[in-house]
Amino acid sequence: MRRAALAGSILAVAAAAAVAAPKGGMAPPPARMDAEGIDAWRQQHIDASGGWALMFADGAALSYAGGPNGVVRDKDGFLHVDVRREYYKTITLGPQRSRSNLQTWVVDCELKRMRVTGMNIYSLNNMRGTGIRKSAPEARFAAVDPSDVPLIDRIRAAASRPQPGA
Repeated sequence: MRRAALAGSILAVAAAAAVAAPKGGMAPPPARMDAEGIDAWRQQHIDASGGWALMFADGAALSYAGGPNGVVRDKDGFLHVDVRREYYKTITLGPQRSRSNLQTWVVDCELKRMRVTGMNIYSLNNMRGTGIRKSAPEARFAAVDPSDVPLIDRIRAAASRPQPGA
């Protein structure tokens, strides 16, 4: 009887620890690729704390923008923003197998062009695991890839809204 009570207590503590464990690691792909399935996957596996705003979702990944640095407009009117992608399954970016990445973008909304000045590629979701970092502070502007147009539009719209306390 006493052993059963002790075993029950241990299981309860283990279950509570599992629930309290931080999100991350190698999340399984969403059970369903419709909006409800992807949202359930996001809620269960992705940690968006720290200022990350979900901006876009497609058949490959969730795209977040902002993070701790937010979106900043410089003196030339360019938007500086960190963009984070959380992939539903492992992809290959250059030499690295990846489940998430963090990119630093400079966006010229007027001419619809951008440059990526830095990228961190992670092997696990939530910007964890092994990875590589590339920096290109002098990268040239290029036309926005058509797949990124919806994300750029949402970042631009968010940057145009008045900020609280401003």
